[in-house]
Amino acid sequence: MDFGRFEEACKARGTTPTAVMLALGMSRSNVTKWRRGETKPKLDALEKIAEYLGVTVDYLTGKDDQKEKPVEDDGPNTLEEAREILRQRGIRVLLDAEAKDFTPEQIKQIVNFILFTDEQSEK
Repeated sequence: MDFGRFEEACKARGTTPTAVMLALGMSRSNVTKWRRGETKPKLDALEKIAEYLGVTVDYLTGKDDQKEKPVEDDGPNTLEEAREILRQRGIRVLLDAEAKDFTPEQIKQIVNFILFTDEQSEK
């Protein structure tokens, strides 16, 4: 992993490498080992980190400069659509349409994050 890219992706999301590790249920000591180059993350860890940060594994490893993971076109474009997708999966969350005007891309990212978090809690 290119640790600089990992830090950059964390910063772009308003978080830190240690916070990401804790959120994903991984050992925070890995951050120090990765920073020092003592070890490298396994593929499954890279995939979880990339998914959490909304970037590609290839970006984290330095193989590709495309940072952002492509947003799926078939995702929700409105908060109402987002509520329905989550409701169908048995997930109840409060999405206040008057709290902020979200762009369709932001709505997709919110839903993807909620679904990712739900999948991680099932493991």
